[in-house]
Amino acid sequence: SRWGWSNRSYIEQTLHAFRDGGYPIDAMIGDFGWFTNVSDYPFSPQGESWYQDFGYNADTFPSPAEQLASYRKDLHIRMGGIRKPRLGNTALLDEARTKGFLLPGGELRDASRHPLGYAEQRNINYSLPAARDWYATHQKHYLDDGVAFFWNDEGETDYFTFHDWNLAQAQTLATIDPTRRFYSINRAWSPGMARLGSTVWTGDIHPTWDDLAITPGTMLKWILGGAPYVACDIGGFTGETTAPLLARWMQLGAFMPTMRVHSTHTATPHFPFLWPEPYQSHMKAALEMRYQLLPYHYSLAHRMFSEGRMWIRPLAAAFAGDAVAATLASQFLDGDLLVAPVLREDSSFSAYLPAGTWFRVATATHVKQTQVVGPT
Repeated sequence: SRWGWSNRSYIEQTLHAFRDGGYPIDAMIGDFGWFTNVSDYPFSPQGESWYQDFGYNADTFPSPAEQLASYRKDLHIRMGGIRKPRLGNTALLDEARTKGFLLPGGELRDASRHPLGYAEQRNINYSLPAARDWYATHQKHYLDDGVAFFWNDEGETDYFTFHDWNLAQAQTLATIDPTRRFYSINRAWSPGMARLGSTVWTGDIHPTWDDLAITPGTMLKWILGGAPYVACDIGGFTGETTAPLLARWMQLGAFMPTMRVHSTHTATPHFPFLWPEPYQSHMKAALEMRYQLLPYHYSLAHRMFSEGRMWIRPLAAAFAGDAVAATLASQFLDGDLLVAPVLREDSSFSAYLPAGTWFRVATATHVKQTQVVGPT
Protein backbone atom coordinates (compact mmCIF):
# COMPACT_ATOMS: atom_id res chain seq x y z
CA SER A 1 0.00 0.00 0.00
CA ARG A 2 1.12 3.52 -0.72
CA TRP A 3 0.00 6.95 -1.82
CA GLY A 4 1.86 7.62 -5.04
CA TRP A 5 1.20 4.94 -7.64
CA SER A 6 2.00 7.22 -10.57
CA ASN A 7 1.30 5.07 -13.64
CA ARG A 8 0.69 1.55 -14.89
CA SER A 9 4.35 0.87 -15.63
CA TYR A 10 5.37 1.74 -12.06
CA ILE A 11 2.64 -0.47 -10.60
CA GLU A 12 3.68 -3.46 -12.68
CA GLN A 13 7.40 -2.99 -12.14
CA THR A 14 6.75 -2.98 -8.39
CA LEU A 15 4.55 -6.07 -8.41
CA HIS A 16 7.11 -7.97 -10.47
CA ALA A 17 9.87 -6.85 -8.10
CA PHE A 18 8.00 -8.48 -5.23
CA ARG A 19 7.44 -11.70 -7.15
CA ASP A 20 10.88 -11.88 -8.80
CA GLY A 21 12.61 -11.24 -5.48
CA GLY A 22 10.61 -13.84 -3.59
CA TYR A 23 8.96 -11.32 -1.26
CA PRO A 24 5.59 -12.69 -0.11
CA ILE A 25 2.63 -10.52 -1.14
CA ASP A 26 -1.12 -11.00 -1.56
CA ALA A 27 -2.50 -7.56 -2.35
CA MET A 28 -1.67 -4.05 -3.48
CA ILE A 29 -3.72 -1.09 -2.29
CA GLY A 30 -4.04 2.20 -4.16
CA ASP A 31 -4.76 5.67 -2.80
CA PHE A 32 -7.03 8.01 -4.76
CA GLY A 33 -4.65 7.92 -7.74
CA TRP A 34 -6.25 4.67 -8.89
CA PHE A 35 -9.64 6.24 -9.67
CA THR A 36 -8.88 9.93 -10.22
CA ASN A 37 -5.88 12.14 -10.90
CA VAL A 38 -6.51 14.86 -8.33
CA SER A 39 -7.55 15.18 -4.71
CA ASP A 40 -11.02 16.59 -3.95
CA TYR A 41 -9.93 18.21 -0.69
CA PRO A 42 -10.36 21.84 -1.82
CA PHE A 43 -13.72 21.34 -3.57
CA SER A 44 -16.70 23.51 -2.68
CA PRO A 45 -20.13 22.01 -1.88
CA GLN A 46 -20.94 22.24 -5.61
CA GLY A 47 -18.05 19.97 -6.57
CA GLU A 48 -16.44 19.98 -10.03
CA SER A 49 -18.07 18.95 -13.30
CA TRP A 50 -14.96 17.15 -14.58
CA TYR A 51 -14.29 15.07 -11.45
CA GLN A 52 -14.84 11.29 -11.47
CA ASP A 53 -16.15 9.60 -8.35
CA PHE A 54 -16.61 6.16 -9.89
CA GLY A 55 -14.08 6.08 -12.70
CA TYR A 56 -10.44 5.15 -13.25
CA ASN A 57 -7.31 7.24 -13.56
CA ALA A 58 -6.11 6.85 -17.15
CA ASP A 59 -2.48 6.91 -15.99
CA THR A 60 -2.66 4.11 -13.44
CA PHE A 61 -5.50 1.99 -14.83
CA PRO A 62 -5.90 2.69 -18.55
CA SER A 63 -7.22 -0.87 -19.05
CA PRO A 64 -8.64 -1.76 -15.64
CA ALA A 65 -10.34 -5.08 -16.34
CA GLU A 66 -7.38 -6.40 -18.32
CA GLN A 67 -4.86 -5.19 -15.73
CA LEU A 68 -6.72 -6.56 -12.74
CA ALA A 69 -7.26 -9.90 -14.40
CA SER A 70 -3.54 -10.15 -15.19
CA TYR A 71 -2.46 -9.17 -11.68
CA ARG A 72 -4.76 -11.83 -10.23
CA LYS A 73 -4.06 -14.64 -12.72
CA ASP A 74 -0.38 -14.09 -13.55
CA LEU A 75 0.94 -12.64 -10.29
CA HIS A 76 -1.67 -13.90 -7.80
CA ILE A 77 -2.05 -10.38 -6.42
CA ARG A 78 -5.40 -8.80 -5.60
CA MET A 79 -6.02 -5.07 -5.82
CA GLY A 80 -7.90 -2.92 -3.31
CA GLY A 81 -8.72 0.73 -3.84
CA ILE A 82 -9.36 3.64 -1.51
CA ARG A 83 -12.85 5.08 -1.29
CA LYS A 84 -14.04 8.32 0.25
CA PRO A 85 -17.49 8.67 1.87
CA ARG A 86 -18.35 11.69 -0.25
CA LEU A 87 -18.87 12.88 -3.80
CA GLY A 88 -16.92 15.39 -5.87
CA ASN A 89 -18.71 15.38 -9.22
CA THR A 90 -21.24 18.19 -9.66
CA ALA A 91 -23.87 16.13 -11.50
CA LEU A 92 -23.73 13.30 -8.96
CA LEU A 93 -23.90 15.79 -6.10
CA ASP A 94 -26.97 17.43 -7.63
CA GLU A 95 -28.63 14.04 -8.05
CA ALA A 96 -27.80 12.89 -4.53
CA ARG A 97 -28.89 16.23 -3.07
CA THR A 98 -32.21 16.08 -4.91
CA LYS A 99 -32.81 12.58 -3.53
CA GLY A 100 -31.90 13.66 0.02
CA PHE A 101 -28.88 11.35 0.18
CA LEU A 102 -26.36 13.84 1.63
CA LEU A 103 -25.64 14.78 5.22
CA PRO A 104 -26.67 18.38 5.93
CA GLY A 105 -23.15 19.76 6.37
CA GLY A 106 -21.23 21.05 9.34
CA GLU A 107 -20.66 17.56 10.74
CA LEU A 108 -16.88 18.04 10.49
CA ARG A 109 -16.78 21.79 10.98
CA ASP A 110 -13.83 23.24 12.83
CA ALA A 111 -13.89 27.03 12.63
CA SER A 112 -10.19 27.32 13.43
CA ARG A 113 -9.14 25.04 10.56
CA HIS A 114 -12.01 24.54 8.12
CA PRO A 115 -14.59 27.36 8.35
CA LEU A 116 -16.87 25.59 5.84
CA GLY A 117 -16.33 22.18 7.34
CA TYR A 118 -14.36 19.39 5.72
CA ALA A 119 -16.05 18.20 2.50
CA GLU A 120 -18.97 20.43 3.41
CA GLN A 121 -22.32 19.15 2.11
CA ARG A 122 -20.69 16.41 0.03
CA ASN A 123 -20.85 13.46 2.43
CA ILE A 124 -23.28 10.61 1.72
CA ASN A 125 -25.76 9.65 4.42
CA TYR A 126 -25.26 5.88 4.37
CA SER A 127 -27.83 5.32 7.09
CA LEU A 128 -30.52 5.65 4.40
CA PRO A 129 -31.24 2.32 2.67
CA ALA A 130 -32.05 4.12 -0.59
CA ALA A 131 -28.71 5.95 -0.45
CA ARG A 132 -26.92 2.64 0.07
CA ASP A 133 -28.77 1.17 -2.94
CA TRP A 134 -27.80 4.16 -5.07
CA TYR A 135 -24.17 3.95 -3.99
CA ALA A 136 -24.04 0.20 -4.63
CA THR A 137 -25.33 0.72 -8.16
CA HIS A 138 -22.45 3.09 -8.92
CA GLN A 139 -19.85 0.87 -7.20
CA LYS A 140 -20.83 -2.44 -8.78
CA HIS A 141 -18.74 -2.09 -11.94
CA TYR A 142 -15.53 -1.98 -9.85
CA LEU A 143 -16.16 -5.49 -8.57
CA ASP A 144 -17.18 -6.64 -12.04
CA ASP A 145 -13.86 -5.28 -13.31
CA GLY A 146 -11.85 -7.20 -10.71
CA VAL A 147 -11.31 -4.83 -7.77
CA ALA A 148 -11.09 -7.22 -4.83
CA PHE A 149 -11.89 -4.99 -1.85
CA PHE A 150 -12.11 -1.38 -0.69
CA TRP A 151 -10.08 0.76 1.67
CA ASN A 152 -12.49 3.18 3.36
CA ASP A 153 -10.98 6.49 4.43
CA GLU A 154 -12.17 9.68 6.13
CA GLY A 155 -15.62 8.41 7.07
CA GLU A 156 -15.70 10.16 10.44
CA THR A 157 -18.83 12.05 9.37
CA ASP A 158 -21.18 10.26 11.75
CA TYR A 159 -20.71 7.66 14.47
CA PHE A 160 -22.13 4.87 12.30
CA THR A 161 -20.86 6.03 8.91
CA PHE A 162 -18.26 3.28 8.60
CA HIS A 163 -20.78 0.62 9.62
CA ASP A 164 -23.44 1.78 7.17
CA TRP A 165 -20.86 2.37 4.44
CA ASN A 166 -19.70 -1.23 4.80
CA LEU A 167 -23.31 -2.39 4.58
CA ALA A 168 -23.53 -0.66 1.20
CA GLN A 169 -20.31 -2.27 -0.01
CA ALA A 170 -21.25 -5.71 1.28
CA GLN A 171 -24.60 -5.33 -0.47
CA THR A 172 -22.74 -4.54 -3.70
CA LEU A 173 -20.67 -7.71 -3.40
CA ALA A 174 -23.73 -9.83 -2.68
CA THR A 175 -25.31 -8.82 -5.99
CA ILE A 176 -22.30 -10.28 -7.80
CA ASP A 177 -21.47 -13.34 -5.69
CA PRO A 178 -23.51 -14.01 -2.53
CA THR A 179 -21.06 -16.75 -1.48
CA ARG A 180 -17.96 -14.55 -1.52
CA ARG A 181 -16.78 -13.24 1.84
CA PHE A 182 -16.72 -9.48 2.21
CA TYR A 183 -13.54 -7.67 3.23
CA SER A 184 -12.67 -4.01 3.70
CA ILE A 185 -10.16 -1.94 5.64
CA ASN A 186 -11.35 1.17 7.49
CA ARG A 187 -9.87 4.18 9.28
CA ALA A 188 -12.41 4.13 12.10
CA TRP A 189 -15.03 1.76 13.43
CA SER A 190 -17.89 1.10 15.78
CA PRO A 191 -18.13 -2.14 17.79
CA GLY A 192 -19.60 -5.03 15.85
CA MET A 193 -18.32 -4.09 12.40
CA ALA A 194 -16.03 -7.11 12.28
CA ARG A 195 -19.03 -9.38 11.76
CA LEU A 196 -19.50 -7.71 8.38
CA GLY A 197 -15.94 -8.59 7.33
CA SER A 198 -14.42 -5.17 7.98
CA THR A 199 -10.95 -4.55 9.37
CA VAL A 200 -9.40 -1.34 10.68
CA TRP A 201 -6.09 0.46 10.69
CA THR A 202 -4.78 2.95 13.21
CA GLY A 203 -4.76 6.10 11.08
CA ASP A 204 -2.05 8.45 9.86
CA ILE A 205 0.73 7.61 12.29
CA HIS A 206 4.22 9.11 12.17
CA PRO A 207 7.46 7.36 11.16
CA THR A 208 8.96 7.62 14.65
CA TRP A 209 10.14 5.21 17.30
CA ASP A 210 7.59 6.72 19.66
CA ASP A 211 4.75 5.78 17.32
CA LEU A 212 6.15 2.29 16.92
CA ALA A 213 6.35 1.93 20.71
CA ILE A 214 2.64 2.71 21.24
CA THR A 215 1.41 0.53 18.37
CA PRO A 216 1.04 -2.74 20.37
CA GLY A 217 -0.95 -0.99 23.08
CA THR A 218 -3.18 0.78 20.57
CA MET A 219 -3.82 -2.51 18.81
CA LEU A 220 -4.78 -4.22 22.08
CA LYS A 221 -7.14 -1.41 23.10
CA TRP A 222 -8.92 -1.58 19.76
CA ILE A 223 -9.21 -5.37 19.99
CA LEU A 224 -10.65 -5.17 23.50
CA GLY A 225 -13.03 -2.45 22.27
CA GLY A 226 -14.51 -4.69 19.60
CA ALA A 227 -12.23 -4.44 16.55
CA PRO A 228 -10.31 -7.73 16.44
CA TYR A 229 -8.68 -7.25 13.02
CA VAL A 230 -6.26 -4.34 13.40
CA ALA A 231 -3.60 -3.08 11.00
CA CYS A 232 -1.30 -0.07 11.01
CA ASP A 233 0.77 1.87 8.49
CA ILE A 234 3.93 -0.18 8.97
CA GLY A 235 6.86 2.23 8.93
CA GLY A 236 4.66 5.25 9.61
CA PHE A 237 2.73 7.31 7.08
CA THR A 238 3.40 11.03 7.34
CA GLY A 239 7.04 11.29 6.21
CA GLU A 240 10.32 9.54 5.50
CA THR A 241 11.18 6.57 7.68
CA THR A 242 14.53 4.84 8.24
CA ALA A 243 15.65 1.32 7.42
CA PRO A 244 16.13 0.24 11.08
CA LEU A 245 12.72 1.61 12.08
CA LEU A 246 10.98 -0.01 9.12
CA ALA A 247 12.64 -3.37 9.81
CA ARG A 248 11.55 -3.34 13.48
CA TRP A 249 8.03 -2.31 12.44
CA MET A 250 7.89 -5.18 9.94
CA GLN A 251 8.87 -7.59 12.70
CA LEU A 252 5.99 -6.34 14.84
CA GLY A 253 3.61 -6.36 11.88
CA ALA A 254 4.23 -10.04 11.20
CA PHE A 255 2.27 -10.79 14.39
CA MET A 256 -0.56 -8.27 13.99
CA PRO A 257 -3.99 -9.40 12.76
CA THR A 258 -3.44 -7.63 9.43
CA MET A 259 0.03 -6.89 8.05
CA ARG A 260 0.09 -3.83 5.78
CA VAL A 261 2.71 -1.24 4.89
CA HIS A 262 1.78 2.28 3.80
CA SER A 263 3.52 5.58 3.07
CA THR A 264 2.85 9.07 1.80
CA HIS A 265 3.71 10.00 -1.78
CA THR A 266 6.83 11.96 -0.82
CA ALA A 267 8.43 9.11 1.14
CA THR A 268 10.41 6.10 -0.05
CA PRO A 269 7.83 3.30 -0.34
CA HIS A 270 8.02 0.69 2.39
CA PHE A 271 8.93 -2.14 0.04
CA PRO A 272 11.85 -4.23 1.37
CA PHE A 273 13.87 -4.29 -1.85
CA LEU A 274 14.18 -0.48 -1.80
CA TRP A 275 16.15 -0.52 1.46
CA PRO A 276 19.79 -1.43 2.17
CA GLU A 277 21.17 -4.55 3.74
CA PRO A 278 21.05 -5.96 6.33
CA TYR A 279 17.62 -4.39 6.86
CA GLN A 280 16.25 -5.66 3.56
CA SER A 281 16.96 -9.23 4.66
CA HIS A 282 15.41 -8.60 8.08
CA MET A 283 12.23 -7.32 6.39
CA LYS A 284 12.10 -10.31 4.07
CA ALA A 285 12.54 -12.66 7.03
CA ALA A 286 9.61 -10.95 8.78
CA LEU A 287 7.44 -11.46 5.71
CA GLU A 288 8.47 -15.10 5.49
CA MET A 289 7.66 -15.60 9.17
CA ARG A 290 4.24 -14.08 8.53
CA TYR A 291 3.57 -16.54 5.74
CA GLN A 292 4.84 -19.51 7.74
CA LEU A 293 2.24 -18.58 10.35
CA LEU A 294 -0.68 -18.28 7.92
CA PRO A 295 -2.26 -21.69 8.74
CA TYR A 296 -1.87 -20.96 12.45
CA HIS A 297 -3.39 -17.48 12.14
CA TYR A 298 -6.21 -18.72 9.93
CA SER A 299 -7.10 -21.32 12.57
CA LEU A 300 -7.06 -18.71 15.31
CA ALA A 301 -9.30 -16.43 13.26
CA HIS A 302 -11.77 -19.26 12.73
CA ARG A 303 -11.75 -20.11 16.43
CA MET A 304 -12.44 -16.46 17.23
CA PHE A 305 -15.49 -16.68 14.94
CA SER A 306 -16.72 -20.06 16.18
CA GLU A 307 -15.91 -19.82 19.89
CA GLY A 308 -15.61 -16.09 20.57
CA ARG A 309 -12.05 -16.47 21.84
CA MET A 310 -9.76 -13.55 21.03
CA TRP A 311 -6.94 -14.30 18.59
CA ILE A 312 -4.68 -11.43 19.68
CA ARG A 313 -5.07 -10.52 23.35
CA PRO A 314 -3.20 -8.87 26.23
CA LEU A 315 -1.26 -11.03 28.67
CA ALA A 316 -3.79 -10.19 31.37
CA ALA A 317 -6.44 -12.16 29.45
CA ALA A 318 -4.47 -15.37 30.02
CA PHE A 319 -2.72 -14.54 33.31
CA ALA A 320 -5.39 -12.74 35.26
CA GLY A 321 -3.64 -13.10 38.63
CA ASP A 322 -0.30 -11.75 37.43
CA ALA A 323 0.05 -8.11 38.49
CA VAL A 324 3.00 -7.46 36.16
CA ALA A 325 1.24 -8.93 33.14
CA ALA A 326 -1.79 -6.75 33.86
CA THR A 327 0.20 -3.57 33.18
CA LEU A 328 2.02 -4.62 30.00
CA ALA A 329 1.05 -2.99 26.72
CA SER A 330 4.29 -3.69 24.82
CA GLN A 331 3.76 -7.47 24.73
CA PHE A 332 0.79 -9.53 23.65
CA LEU A 333 -0.37 -13.05 22.94
CA ASP A 334 -0.81 -14.22 19.36
CA GLY A 335 -2.80 -17.33 20.15
CA ASP A 336 -0.32 -19.16 22.38
CA LEU A 337 2.71 -17.22 21.12
CA LEU A 338 3.99 -14.50 23.43
CA VAL A 339 5.13 -11.63 21.20
CA ALA A 340 7.59 -9.13 22.68
CA PRO A 341 8.81 -6.91 19.81
CA VAL A 342 11.91 -4.72 19.88
CA LEU A 343 10.54 -1.17 19.98
CA ARG A 344 13.58 1.01 20.74
CA GLU A 345 16.08 2.61 18.40
CA ASP A 346 19.02 1.33 20.46
CA SER A 347 17.59 -2.22 20.26
CA SER A 348 17.56 -2.51 24.03
CA PHE A 349 14.99 -5.06 24.98
CA SER A 350 13.42 -7.11 27.73
CA ALA A 351 10.53 -9.52 27.85
CA TYR A 352 8.45 -10.56 30.82
CA LEU A 353 7.48 -14.24 30.96
CA PRO A 354 4.65 -15.20 33.31
CA ALA A 355 5.24 -18.32 35.38
CA GLY A 356 5.53 -21.51 33.38
CA THR A 357 7.72 -23.10 30.73
CA TRP A 358 8.27 -21.08 27.55
CA PHE A 359 9.87 -22.14 24.30
CA ARG A 360 11.74 -19.84 21.94
CA VAL A 361 10.15 -20.21 18.52
CA ALA A 362 13.38 -19.44 16.64
CA THR A 363 15.63 -21.90 18.48
CA ALA A 364 13.22 -24.40 20.07
CA THR A 365 15.03 -23.93 23.39
CA HIS A 366 12.98 -23.56 26.54
CA VAL A 367 12.99 -21.16 29.47
CA LYS A 368 11.48 -22.19 32.81
CA GLN A 369 9.67 -19.99 35.28
CA THR A 370 9.38 -16.22 35.17
CA GLN A 371 12.42 -14.59 33.62
CA VAL A 372 13.41 -11.49 31.71
CA VAL A 373 15.02 -12.52 28.46
CA GLY A 374 16.99 -10.74 25.77
CA PRO A 375 16.26 -10.22 22.07
CA THR A 376 16.39 -12.76 19.25
